[in-house]
Amino acid sequence: QDIEDILGIVEDNEFLSKFKDPTNQNKKLKELCKYMHIQNLKPWEVVFEQGEEGDSFYIIYSGKVSVYVDSLDPVT
Repeated sequence: QDIEDILGIVEDNEFLSKFKDPTNQNKKLKELCKYMHIQNLKPWEVVFEQGEEGDSFYIIYSGKVSVYVDSLDPVT
Protein backbone atom coordinates (compact mmCIF):
# COMPACT_ATOMS: atom_id res chain seq x y z
CA GLN A 1 0.00 0.00 0.00
CA ASP A 2 1.11 3.53 -0.61
CA ILE A 3 2.82 5.20 2.34
CA GLU A 4 1.12 8.50 1.51
CA ASP A 5 -2.31 6.84 1.76
CA ILE A 6 -1.48 5.42 5.18
CA LEU A 7 0.06 8.74 6.26
CA GLY A 8 -3.18 10.49 5.33
CA ILE A 9 -5.07 8.16 7.65
CA VAL A 10 -2.75 8.28 10.68
CA GLU A 11 -1.31 11.80 10.58
CA ASP A 12 -4.04 13.15 12.88
CA ASN A 13 -3.90 10.21 15.29
CA GLU A 14 -3.18 11.53 18.79
CA PHE A 15 -1.17 8.45 19.79
CA LEU A 16 1.20 8.91 16.84
CA SER A 17 1.46 12.70 17.18
CA LYS A 18 4.93 12.47 18.77
CA PHE A 19 6.23 11.20 15.43
CA LYS A 20 4.91 14.23 13.52
CA ASP A 21 7.43 16.86 12.51
CA PRO A 22 6.22 19.06 9.66
CA THR A 23 9.55 20.90 9.59
CA ASN A 24 11.21 17.60 8.65
CA GLN A 25 8.43 16.53 6.23
CA ASN A 26 7.14 14.04 8.83
CA LYS A 27 10.12 11.77 8.14
CA LYS A 28 9.72 9.72 11.34
CA LEU A 29 6.00 9.20 10.79
CA LYS A 30 6.59 8.22 7.15
CA GLU A 31 9.22 5.71 8.26
CA LEU A 32 6.73 4.21 10.72
CA CYS A 33 4.09 4.05 7.96
CA LYS A 34 6.37 1.73 5.98
CA TYR A 35 5.55 -0.98 8.53
CA MET A 36 1.79 -0.37 8.52
CA HIS A 37 -0.90 -1.82 6.34
CA ILE A 38 -4.61 -1.28 6.00
CA GLN A 39 -6.76 -4.23 6.98
CA ASN A 40 -10.45 -4.19 6.07
CA LEU A 41 -12.56 -6.53 8.17
CA LYS A 42 -16.07 -7.84 7.73
CA PRO A 43 -18.66 -7.43 10.50
CA TRP A 44 -18.06 -9.90 13.33
CA GLU A 45 -14.73 -11.03 11.85
CA VAL A 46 -12.33 -12.13 14.59
CA VAL A 47 -9.01 -10.28 14.61
CA PHE A 48 -7.34 -12.41 17.27
CA GLU A 49 -8.30 -14.82 20.04
CA GLN A 50 -7.66 -14.50 23.75
CA GLY A 51 -4.39 -16.18 24.68
CA GLU A 52 -2.74 -15.72 21.28
CA GLU A 53 0.69 -14.12 21.31
CA GLY A 54 0.47 -10.55 20.09
CA ASP A 55 2.44 -9.46 17.05
CA SER A 56 0.45 -6.44 15.86
CA PHE A 57 -0.84 -3.06 16.95
CA TYR A 58 -4.24 -1.95 15.64
CA ILE A 59 -5.62 1.53 15.07
CA ILE A 60 -9.36 1.64 14.38
CA TYR A 61 -9.81 4.12 11.51
CA SER A 62 -13.55 3.72 11.14
CA GLY A 63 -16.24 1.55 12.62
CA LYS A 64 -16.15 -0.03 16.02
CA VAL A 65 -14.78 -3.07 17.76
CA SER A 66 -15.95 -5.32 20.56
CA VAL A 67 -13.63 -7.11 22.95
CA TYR A 68 -14.75 -10.30 24.66
CA VAL A 69 -12.74 -11.65 27.59
CA ASP A 70 -13.20 -15.09 29.11
CA SER A 71 -12.85 -14.36 32.82
CA LEU A 72 -12.07 -18.03 33.53
CA ASP A 73 -9.01 -17.88 31.27
CA PRO A 74 -6.06 -16.33 33.17
CA VAL A 75 -4.78 -13.22 31.43
CA THR A 76 -1.00 -12.94 31.30
